[in-house]
Amino acid sequence: MTNDLGPEFAAYPVAAVPGATARWHDGGVRITTPLGAVEVRFAMPNVGRPHFPGPAGDQVQILEPDAVTGTVQGKVDDPDALVRAALSGRIAALATGDPTTVVVTTFGPGQQQPDGSWAWPVLGAAPQRRLLDIALADGDGWRVIAPHAVYYRADWSDFGLAHLTDTHVARRIDLFKPTLRGLGRAEAADRLLNWNDRFRGFVRFANALHDAGQLDVIVATGDLIDFQFETTDDPLGGGNSLFLRELVLGTAPGPDFPNVEELRVPILMTPGNHDYRHNPYQLIFDIHSWGKDWSRLHNHADYNLGKDDAIALTNALYFPGGDDVPNIDEDDAAAMVAIEPSLRAWREHLADPQTSVVTLGPHRLVLVDSSHDVGTVTTMWEAFKSWIGAVGEDQRTFIGGSPNCEGITDGEYELAITAIDEAPDEGLVILAMHAPLVNPWNTEYPYYLRETQRPANASHAWWYAARHTSPLNSLDGDWVRGQHKDWFGRDGEGEPAYLKRGNSQDLLDFGVSRGKADDLIRAVVGYGRRRPADLVLAGHTHRNNEIRLSVVGDELGYFLDFYTQNPRQYYETRFVTADDAKATLATRTNNTPYSVRSSATYVHIDEEALPDTAPWPMPYAAKHGYAVQVPPYADPLDRAADKRDWWSRHRPLLLQTGALGPMENNQVSFSGFRLISVHDNVIQQVHHLPIERLEAAGFTLSLEAAAAVDGPRGVRHRERSRRFALPKPAGAPAVLLPGSGGHSAIYRDTEGFLVENWDVPGSAGGGRLADRALAPAAAGDPTTFLDPQGSNVVVYRAVDGGIHTLYWSGTAPAAHDDLSGYAQAPAAAGEPAAYQLAGGSHIVYRRADGHLQELFWMGVDPVQTACLTEYVEAPLAAGDPSSYPVTTAGQNIVVYRGVDGHVHSLYWADGPTGHDDLSGWTQTPDAVGVPVGYHLPATDAHQVVYRAVDGNLYEIWWQGVAPASGWDLIAAAGSPGAAADPACWFVPATGIKHVVYVGTDGHLHDLAWAPGSGTPVWTDLTAYAVAPQAVPERVSAFADPGSAVCRVLYRAADQEVHEIRWG
Repeated sequence: MTNDLGPEFAAYPVAAVPGATARWHDGGVRITTPLGAVEVRFAMPNVGRPHFPGPAGDQVQILEPDAVTGTVQGKVDDPDALVRAALSGRIAALATGDPTTVVVTTFGPGQQQPDGSWAWPVLGAAPQRRLLDIALADGDGWRVIAPHAVYYRADWSDFGLAHLTDTHVARRIDLFKPTLRGLGRAEAADRLLNWNDRFRGFVRFANALHDAGQLDVIVATGDLIDFQFETTDDPLGGGNSLFLRELVLGTAPGPDFPNVEELRVPILMTPGNHDYRHNPYQLIFDIHSWGKDWSRLHNHADYNLGKDDAIALTNALYFPGGDDVPNIDEDDAAAMVAIEPSLRAWREHLADPQTSVVTLGPHRLVLVDSSHDVGTVTTMWEAFKSWIGAVGEDQRTFIGGSPNCEGITDGEYELAITAIDEAPDEGLVILAMHAPLVNPWNTEYPYYLRETQRPANASHAWWYAARHTSPLNSLDGDWVRGQHKDWFGRDGEGEPAYLKRGNSQDLLDFGVSRGKADDLIRAVVGYGRRRPADLVLAGHTHRNNEIRLSVVGDELGYFLDFYTQNPRQYYETRFVTADDAKATLATRTNNTPYSVRSSATYVHIDEEALPDTAPWPMPYAAKHGYAVQVPPYADPLDRAADKRDWWSRHRPLLLQTGALGPMENNQVSFSGFRLISVHDNVIQQVHHLPIERLEAAGFTLSLEAAAAVDGPRGVRHRERSRRFALPKPAGAPAVLLPGSGGHSAIYRDTEGFLVENWDVPGSAGGGRLADRALAPAAAGDPTTFLDPQGSNVVVYRAVDGGIHTLYWSGTAPAAHDDLSGYAQAPAAAGEPAAYQLAGGSHIVYRRADGHLQELFWMGVDPVQTACLTEYVEAPLAAGDPSSYPVTTAGQNIVVYRGVDGHVHSLYWADGPTGHDDLSGWTQTPDAVGVPVGYHLPATDAHQVVYRAVDGNLYEIWWQGVAPASGWDLIAAAGSPGAAADPACWFVPATGIKHVVYVGTDGHLHDLAWAPGSGTPVWTDLTAYAVAPQAVPERVSAFADPGSAVCRVLYRAADQEVHEIRWG
């Protein structure tokens, strides 16, 4: 007998056994009789490894026999009967957070063990979906000795599992904000992220999910505490393990989070490398050795804390009176990463970290301890060797901030494969560990290595391999491929879709579990096993990614993509531009290795992006210089109609989940956790729950609101001409709106051909409209209209100086007319304008002598011509005209810039032509370029917009025969000056007028306002869409008929046609 059951708190006679007394302790019961004794010991489940009883009848086996065991001393005739008589009715299960729900237990028949000891199952009518505490009778009440010990469900075919990782709680973090405020750094205190509060908030949200029937179990995969003991802690005490326990039990409110809850959901914990670290680290410090500062380490960014604030906070807490970056010698620096392998406090207050298998009905959860860091660098000599590249990969990953971990032992491997083999076919097998089995080098997840895009991005993939080749002694394509052959297709395969094939040892082993990881990967896929696993959950890198494992020929293949759900943004990607490649060539001197120069791009996911898309320069100042739009994964889980079939094609998946505590990235963040929703034994959805969204709502959102994926941008960009490998444009595109719906971009290519890029209901594509045998080459940009018969008409100035048309209906081939040749009209000196009115077709253009010439015809009558400016005393034209009809009055309007710099209009109906000096009347500045206009029949209002000599845009408007007025749109809106002529249009669906132009910054700007209202609303379309910048020329803009959707077609700096749309 021993005497380590803890202090005695009660003693009762055992009524069924005369002279017997039971003395109760938190750790067990000592039952004495006149001739002997039985010492009963409790080995209750801890908060981080609760017990999940299997299916049962009315009496659930609340505790396994190994939880209550006994040894006999002296003579006890019937130890089983004695213990059952003494303990039955005196152990209960209480609902967590509701002590009024009490399940009084009984004991099943004792089981004598081979060593002579005894074990007893504990039985009771356990309620379903209630977390239960184990308590002992104490007077008239109950004394809880094992909180959060049991959770029972009779049926596990439908349940929710949360994957939580990298919480990094520590008691000291609660001091950070008050200390900063005391230092007068209130702004830093407000900005700082308290990782403890994020866990407190998670508890609140998890309870709500459980109450809604959406969550049943939490799997927490390591780095749950930031380190074991604070500097002022008793090293024999509980440290941060005890603090995490208090957070789970709801007994540790924070200074800014006083209203805490006790977690009412079972949580399964497995440790990470930080859980093994014994001592705290400093937020910022210099390593000082050999009389000098060698390196400065920053550990404050993940708190959203700047350098100066980190210095002040570190000195206030650890170096009172200091005002600069603390100097730490190498021994103290090494102590910051010292490990305590026994995890004593973790075991006592949280869970036994030993790898184990949890059974949930037909499902198996394998909890793996990936253990502590390997390759730790603790001396200046080791650090120096790492700087010159004279260390192994484990040391390199440690220096890189994502240390590899000891990983999978033989015993853990055997336990895992047994679970895989023994799991029923209808059950899920989910492995959970801290350090992942695979992770790309430097924790990079390049968009061009995704399964969706890898085959179309051979050059990017090659440069990725070159960047990670050390030493890079050659830029020969075959040489680099030879260094990383498994990242490329085998002979005759072409470009692969996989990330890599074979084992995980080449560029897939950064911040991973070592040991028997490759053996476990093969088992997870199903090599030599009865079945594959379904999921492997991990953390450690503080990043979110999804890797699919599959067999490629006779090898294992690793595939990267957005398998469960497409995000809207993803991590920045490094890539090599043409300038980077040139700079790389210059890095080699005297046969030294090359050093690859690279750039970084933001990554946005858009349904209409192309697989071979290339980054373009960011349209505004940002941390990274480029942006790119990439396509989504085409077959994600959340869109699958048949989930079971989807998993048969995608399992197993390796899922890394972002950190709950530390700030992941101030550009793109996946901090938070995942919720895996299971129905009918099949995973239906893997939700990402972003912590920032939950924090902003006080952790009170519904699952639907918390997990909602952001919709597309309000202003979206789309590549047009490159999508169909169309010829590059040589000028601005025009828009054609066929009567059957949709639209086409029409433009002149670099060889003078006219190209159509159509996007109509049920079809999208493009091609040249006519060959040279049909029509001459274009010398200028085209314009378009629909003739009275509904045919599509493209009008252009040809290299012969004549005005020509191409016209067609539906999908018929285009026909050609030489209009000015037929009408014997003078040659054109600029681009034509065209429209139809009351059954007549009209084309107006500028001649070399400055006169404006009209070509017109009714229906199918022959074309006629006339000189408009000869009919009136109007100035000659200095630029090209534009025109529009007044359909309510049958009036034709032509506006142009005269040689006097004024904006003039010519107008006629059945009578003579009239003339107005519009800008002369309104006293607005002289014009440059081509004015444009339109008429609103409902209000009989005219709008003419032009670019003036001051670079601003002016609108001249009038109603009916009222005098015209003018105003400066750019000055009113505060938008940038114009670098090209504008486009203008009205949207009947919204009642809004729009003007779009290319600004002096290369951006497309929209000015929008309701007729008669005040200041235009300015929108930088390029910035909102993160689109390529435009060539400074006119654009084409319009609203989809009957819709609020507005579109702008333009030529971008990459010499392709692009589209921006909104509404």
